Amino acid sequence: MLHRLLFAVAVICSLLAHSFNVIVYMLLQILLFTTIFALFCVLAKQAREQYPAVVALAVLIVILPLNRSFNELGMSATTVLMVIFFIFNKFRKFTWKPIFYIIASVYFLNFVGLLHTGDFSLSGKAIDSALPMILFPVLFSMVQLSKRNVLLLLRFFLWAVIVVCVYGLLSYAMAVYGEFSWKAALLDGKRYARFFMVEPLTWHPSALSITLLMALPVSFYLRYHTGKQITLIEMLLAVLLPILVTLMVGARVGVAIIPVLLGLSYLFYCKFKPVFKWGIVAGGAMVGLCLILFLLPADIRERYTDQIRIDQRTVAISAIQEKPIFGWGTLQQRPLIACEERAQNLGIETIHIQPHFHNVYLDMMVQFGIVDIVALLFLIFWTFKIAIHRKHFLLLSFMAMYTIAFYFDNVLQSQRFVVAFMFWFCFLLVNWKYLVERPTTKEHETTCAISRYWGGKNQYTQLMKNALTAIGVKSLPIWFGLQADFAWLHWFENKAGKKTAYRFLDKCEKKGIKIIWNVHNKIPHKTENQNSAKSFMKHLAEISNKIVIHSTPTTEVIEELCESNESILKKIVYVPHPNYIGVYGFQKTNYNLDNNRLKLCFFGAVKKYKNVELLISAVTELGFDDVELSIYGRCRPREYAKSLRLLAEKNSSIKMHFRFVRDNDVPEILAACHLLVLPYNLDSSLNSGATILAFSYGRTVLSPLTGTLEDIKDKSLFFAYSYNNPDEHKEELKKQIAAIRDKYKENYNELLKLGEKCKDYVAEHNSSEQVSKQLKAVFQ
Repeated sequence: MLHRLLFAVAVICSLLAHSFNVIVYMLLQILLFTTIFALFCVLAKQAREQYPAVVALAVLIVILPLNRSFNELGMSATTVLMVIFFIFNKFRKFTWKPIFYIIASVYFLNFVGLLHTGDFSLSGKAIDSALPMILFPVLFSMVQLSKRNVLLLLRFFLWAVIVVCVYGLLSYAMAVYGEFSWKAALLDGKRYARFFMVEPLTWHPSALSITLLMALPVSFYLRYHTGKQITLIEMLLAVLLPILVTLMVGARVGVAIIPVLLGLSYLFYCKFKPVFKWGIVAGGAMVGLCLILFLLPADIRERYTDQIRIDQRTVAISAIQEKPIFGWGTLQQRPLIACEERAQNLGIETIHIQPHFHNVYLDMMVQFGIVDIVALLFLIFWTFKIAIHRKHFLLLSFMAMYTIAFYFDNVLQSQRFVVAFMFWFCFLLVNWKYLVERPTTKEHETTCAISRYWGGKNQYTQLMKNALTAIGVKSLPIWFGLQADFAWLHWFENKAGKKTAYRFLDKCEKKGIKIIWNVHNKIPHKTENQNSAKSFMKHLAEISNKIVIHSTPTTEVIEELCESNESILKKIVYVPHPNYIGVYGFQKTNYNLDNNRLKLCFFGAVKKYKNVELLISAVTELGFDDVELSIYGRCRPREYAKSLRLLAEKNSSIKMHFRFVRDNDVPEILAACHLLVLPYNLDSSLNSGATILAFSYGRTVLSPLTGTLEDIKDKSLFFAYSYNNPDEHKEELKKQIAAIRDKYKENYNELLKLGEKCKDYVAEHNSSEQVSKQLKAVFQ
């Protein structure tokens, strides 16, 4: 708690420093920096025996967001670090990483550029500016920080970023409101971006935004990856303040980076849904603020469409075309931009003298040609590969940020840019083992990755996740499948023929992840190649640790598929399909139901394999005046919806509602009918979630004899039939509708009593307790 107290004192001092005259301001600044020094001391104490290394690196962290006047201090600190590590590590041998050789090669291209440069003074400056490319790999190759101190430095970085943001925002606020004439003069009629460029604690908007925005992934990492190393308030400050400063300074690179970093954070830590629910709201507010700040003021809007950068890139492309192999030499961008003859040939009216082309890729190509850009791209792709392979969130965020930054500005041109890039690059690479591992727990928690984790509008997946929680198994999205103990595959057979599916299964097998295949259908509904689908399903059955079925007739399907292979049949575990009682809301009281009018209903996504056109034809051909059919659900494509409307246009008793059905609409739809009609195709259909849903809300069904209905011993609870071909299907469906009409005519509400018996059945046989009980056998 001491470090948080000192941090609070530092912020308060910064606040008070902007509320008094110059003398009091200076005294409070001394108190501010004394407090920061005390914070360093606390840091050193917590770092224990590694305090020299940790404090020295903390100095570098604090220097990162400082003004260009601190360049010499940064290089001095790096030199001091080198000496410290040589002393305390007793001249430990360098543990060079292969990727550091690439960094060194990028640096030594500056020397190659000397061979054909036109200005040796500029080349010498470039070699000096890029010196951290050599110093930092050597430095971090010698330092061996503990995991405790790696996390400590990351926390210290967050505190430094928050202090810089608070200080800068308060300085600007006081200057704008005229509290200090000596500070207001700094503005000189400029906006916030210009103020930050002249303030002593800050620097170029692009560099400032990149440095501060690194706090976003660090804060998410410390909060959710390492077991809540920081509080929620610290995380929110570390996320919102850098975003606010970035938007206010008008850094285009920062605006491009923000959604990328937030998106990566969401992908890695999306299981923390409540936090991100409010994060989306905050993100929407930020987008609105961004529109106000960037799209309305003309002077800021020009920053995003300025002609200067367009002209610069035109010059760069022409220069690359002239000397594509070895380039023009080190730091030859300015002479090329200033060349009047070249500008005239390219149709550039006004020459704007700039030191570079505001694009790392173009600058590298112009200076050193194809050789250098190949090395740079290889460095980027290799680092991305390492980050993805190791699931290194911080390294992935860092590289994504700089890959974008390289396009918007030359963030490797000056020493302060290079120091920031190389510090994080080396720090994250060298300490990767500590940064990718999660906190160990005393007892291993069984995890299961589920395909179709979110489930869309179908609540089935959520019910199965609830059942997993009840037996102590943690559910994860399928993209965490290679980190989980089990991978539970639902409707995975739909991916038959896709290479990604086979690759995923192979990786699971290599990593020893147990695969659970949940069989829902005989074959995928929309398959065009039945042989390919059956072959893939057979492969799934062979490699699965367990096979979950929701109806006992599924066993016959698997037996036929796998040619009665006993080893496969032993994997089968029956788990009842969960009921939906109360899931979509409370069951509604019956309304608009007339004893003298039979109301049939089809409910669900309207697709061709569900035989909706067959149902319409059957009702139309019967022509009963007291039978009404309502169809609810989204119908795609539009041509199919149009054909259904044409089919039913002569029958006023058929009502179509082709729209998305919300969860809270389900009870009302089912309450307005006597029974649900589900004329599914028995060639592919096996289980019927819609049947369980109808039963759960007190309605019986009329359907072909699916596996779900076969399991129910009391066949009086529903109306079922069998058929051999489409024509026979229609005739059997018509017979059933006519039979129901004859049996319940002028007393159709008796069907509601039958529906209540159906509800009692699924409440007993398909309860969450029954599902959880059977699932235990799957995860043993």
